[in-house]
Amino acid sequence: VIDAQSSGRIINVTDTSSLTVTRLGFKNAVADGLGGGAIYSQGTVTVTGSTFTNCSTTGLTASGGAIRTGGNLVVSGSTFSHCSTSGQEAPGGALFATGSITVLDSRFSHCSTEGNIGGGALFSDDGTVTVTGSDFTQISSEKGQGGVIYSSGNYPATIRSSTFTDCYGGAGGGAVTANDNLVVSGSTFTNCSANYPGGAIKAAGAVTIT
Repeated sequence: VIDAQSSGRIINVTDTSSLTVTRLGFKNAVADGLGGGAIYSQGTVTVTGSTFTNCSTTGLTASGGAIRTGGNLVVSGSTFSHCSTSGQEAPGGALFATGSITVLDSRFSHCSTEGNIGGGALFSDDGTVTVTGSDFTQISSEKGQGGVIYSSGNYPATIRSSTFTDCYGGAGGGAVTANDNLVVSGSTFTNCSANYPGGAIKAAGAVTIT
């Protein structure tokens, strides 16, 4: 485990090179500016079997409490706990990607974003979102949309075999907000709420639930 002791970011990749992280632990990482409390990159990021604990950002637009990438993001078999953003224009309490986000067999707990945009666990700005076999517990977007997931671009989102428990979205979509079509299969939503439409789900496109 790499403990940043709240002194800064742990990995910083300023070009579009691909980054692969396998079986590493990140703890007490913090960043302002562009965001990415533990990891900042402009390229594709792949994370496998890793843990992120108490990672955060503090700047106005510092998105991605644990990871921010300007490319695509793939996360599998990983755990995110107590990750957050506090800036008013800083979405993605744990994960932010300009491109697509894929999450497989991962766990998120006590992650949040305090700003006006949303995505307490993850935010995709301009790509697909695919979540499979993952659990989200006590995740919130205090003022924004998508208590857990905010798929902001005009791309479809897909959620399979996942659970959402005790999630809150201040501006709608207590668990999920999608700006395009949304497909949900074999998933459960428990005690999810919002101040605006969509206690669990809010979508601009067609919604299919099986």
